[in-house]
Amino acid sequence: SVSKSSSSTSARVEKSDVGEIFKKREIKDDEGFVFAVSKVLGKDQNNLVALNALAVHYIERGKIGLAKIVLNRAFDAHRSSHTIHNNMGIIYLSEKEQRKAINAFKKAISLKPDYEIGLANLGSIYVEYGDYPRAVEPLEEGYSVVQQQIKKRNEDAIKVASNYAVALAGTAQFEKAKGVYEEILEADSRNVGVLYNFASLLIENLKKADQG
Repeated sequence: SVSKSSSSTSARVEKSDVGEIFKKREIKDDEGFVFAVSKVLGKDQNNLVALNALAVHYIERGKIGLAKIVLNRAFDAHRSSHTIHNNMGIIYLSEKEQRKAINAFKKAISLKPDYEIGLANLGSIYVEYGDYPRAVEPLEEGYSVVQQQIKKRNEDAIKVASNYAVALAGTAQFEKAKGVYEEILEADSRNVGVLYNFASLLIENLKKADQG
C-alpha cells in the first residue's frame, strides 16, 4: 500500500489549496490534480503534502523514475516523515531491492510505531517470501491498529488482516488464523482471496487430523 497521509503545511498555503489536491485526485482529474499540486508548490516548494501526493500519483501510474525524483526532493526537506520513508520502500520494491525496501518500512515504523500502512507493507514482504515468523509481529501490530476498520470493509485493513492470517497459519497458529479469516469474511463474504486461503487452512487441518 502507498501512503497518502498529509502533514502540516506552510502558513502561505491555504487549506483550500491542499483540499483541492485531494479533491482532484478523488475524481481522477489528472490535469486538475497536477495544477493543484503546482499551485501549492509554487507557494511552498517543499510542501510535504503536495510532494507526497505527486509521488503517489506517479507511483500509481508506473512512472517510477519521476516518483523517485519527487521523493528524493521530499526526503531532503522531510527526513523524519514516515510517509516518505514508506513510499521510498514502495519504490525499492518496484526496483526489486527488497532489503532496501524492508529497511525503509522499518524506518517508517520507527518514526510512527502505530503506522498501519508501514506495518502492513513490512509484513507483506515477509509473507511474500514465506518468512512467516518474521511476518507475525509487524502484522499483529498492524492488525491491532486496523481491526476496527475491517467491519467497514476498509481495503487496507482487510489486506493487513489477511496477511496476518497467512502468517499465523504459516507458524502453525491455526485457531488464531481461523478466527481472523472468519472476522474478515463476516465483513466481506465474497473476498475470493480470503475464501481460498481459509479453505486451504481448513483442508490442511483436515489432513493433519487424518494423519492422527
